[in-house]
Amino acid sequence: MNFLKKFISRFTRKKALKWTDIENMPFTEFLYFAKERMESHPDLRELLFLERRFIEIGLYDHHVPDEHRIGSLQLAKSLKEAIETGGKDSPEWLEGARAARASLLEMGPQYGSLSWLIEEHRIPGNQMASYMIHPERAHLIKEYFRASSEISRPEIVLAFRQEVILQLIVDRAVPSSKNAVLILHALAMSQDPAMRGLFDEVQLKAFRNAHRNYGPARAVLVDLGILPPATAGFSFEPVISTDHANFTIVMAAKTGYEPWEEPQETTSFLSSLDEEHKSGFQLARSILSMHLGMLHLEAIHADKAPIGFRSAVKATFSGVPEFDFEPFWERLEQYEQVAFESGEWSPDLLLLADLLQYSKGELSKEYLESEMPFLTEGGKLLSIHRAAYLERFRFNLRFFAAQARGENPEDTFVNYQDDWLF
Repeated sequence: MNFLKKFISRFTRKKALKWTDIENMPFTEFLYFAKERMESHPDLRELLFLERRFIEIGLYDHHVPDEHRIGSLQLAKSLKEAIETGGKDSPEWLEGARAARASLLEMGPQYGSLSWLIEEHRIPGNQMASYMIHPERAHLIKEYFRASSEISRPEIVLAFRQEVILQLIVDRAVPSSKNAVLILHALAMSQDPAMRGLFDEVQLKAFRNAHRNYGPARAVLVDLGILPPATAGFSFEPVISTDHANFTIVMAAKTGYEPWEEPQETTSFLSSLDEEHKSGFQLARSILSMHLGMLHLEAIHADKAPIGFRSAVKATFSGVPEFDFEPFWERLEQYEQVAFESGEWSPDLLLLADLLQYSKGELSKEYLESEMPFLTEGGKLLSIHRAAYLERFRFNLRFFAAQARGENPEDTFVNYQDDWLF
């Protein structure tokens, strides 16, 4: 209580205030009111009332300076201690006071929560989804929807969740991909915090594995009412030849031609690198491209995949003398597992770090820390490349399948718009 009296003694006020004025009283005015009540030796009920208002100011009120918010919570703590001490002889009353306090702490959106921030900054309804998925706030999404589900009808919560997912797809899209499933695959692989807020672990796993099994990831969006039950894109049948499979995987890795230009973000990143780092990033992108193409072709055609296409791809991509791609493909699969267990690094960042170690030998902790800006940005761009590559790959695969069916694929580009939402 010494802290309370010392803090309050810094303020004076001439105007007398009534107890009934307390509910919406701002911090400074309430301090004067509290000072008056403390000087009149308040009973435990009044202390509980004072504590409640300080908690409200500290946790719930809007447009309160940080100094006042911190001071309110410190005063609430001092009052709680006084109540606990003074109520020892009235155990039933004390239990009721504790229950009232607990109820207050669960009353609604607290300081710093997403709902509280939206109201604090007066975010318009048509901007809420974009505001929520910002990287600085995306980690708050899960709790937002948990709390919303307790006070709103399920159909309302689902409708807004759909809106936020759609906004995430649009905001995080790159010029080279408009496929909703593949964009979310890239975000899941890059450990985007919004993904953990919007999807449960089963759904996240489906998006992480979309390069191996596209169907379950697409089914998540169908179940949420975001995609139609059937895609409008061309069929992948019949199975293309080994040569066409090889060409499809290789061509999908190339950029700089319409309609898939190199993302400006990647171009700027590459131009900022020295030759050693640029070569390392480009090599990582080639390894990732082959990995994605071969897995996705096998996923689409299963046991009907062209015989020997993996050997053909390896031969074509062996443009780096004496470089063995196979171990890196194997380790990339291991990195995916490690990344998801850690919940921190992306597997694509780990691939870049692996290539650094390959070129320089065992890396010191200090060297790795100095390379983190390169690894972080490079890993993020490799994750983006996943969506761009797989979209090109699926386009090329459909193109050759249409030719094999005797159709003219160039006349029907719209039929390649594979799960596009915008």
